Amino acid sequence: EWLDKIPEDLGQPKVHHIDVGKLDDPQEAADSYEKALVSVFASRDSVRVPGFDLLLLGCGPDGHTCSLFPGYPQLRETDAWVLAIEDSPKPPPKRITLSLPVVVAAAKIAFVATGEGKQEILKKILETDEGRQLPCGLINEQAGDKVSWFCDAAATTGITFPRRGSVI
Repeated sequence: EWLDKIPEDLGQPKVHHIDVGKLDDPQEAADSYEKALVSVFASRDSVRVPGFDLLLLGCGPDGHTCSLFPGYPQLRETDAWVLAIEDSPKPPPKRITLSLPVVVAAAKIAFVATGEGKQEILKKILETDEGRQLPCGLINEQAGDKVSWFCDAAATTGITFPRRGSVI
């Protein structure tokens, strides 16, 4: 509903929905969604990854985002746009996600992290080498100034943020 609040003169955003009816077979769902993205963003021969204008992401307590989880092989995928996950460490176990190169290629990436429960993981991501290897940390490092963090005081108490114009 919040997308309906965008003034018409600004144009309507394009939302690329996942066919949740196919999630019983995550690979089929991933293939179907990737095919849909290819049809929107051009043929794979001419476009290495889709160019999303904005990705709005969360930050899990273990540093995961999208459905890119620490230590999972999906983090090393460089060719596919959409990946299947059969054994997610949090429910539901079967899901799909955009690959790391697709996320990093977005024009703007917004992370939202609020509440005291995010302090520890934010500190790790922003202040340690180990945290920079977590999915959120990899995106934060690789996408650089394209990343903005939207956090409240409870989540950021005692955290040193990188000095760039994208931390709010």
